[in-house]
Amino acid sequence: VAANQWYEVNLAARTDNNFHVGLVFSLESADGRTVAARVTLPEIGGAWKPYTVALHADTAIDNARLVISPIEPGAIWIDEIALTPRAPQP
Repeated sequence: VAANQWYEVNLAARTDNNFHVGLVFSLESADGRTVAARVTLPEIGGAWKPYTVALHADTAIDNARLVISPIEPGAIWIDEIALTPRAPQP
């Protein structure tokens, strides 16, 4: 993860029975002690839908990991996750 770089997370997600939950996305060091970027997607739920989340890294981290954490317990299905650097804007 490079400092001052924007990243996009694209994924598909669904929940059961119109259960809605927020998800926290973060780019972290392997040990979880350093967080380069964190953002909350306030609500996902219902049928399969695509989602895009933008993360801005304020710190460089070698061997970073993407961590996705629900705000509360519940069954969430996630598929087709992709993390890509955002192209620079002219």
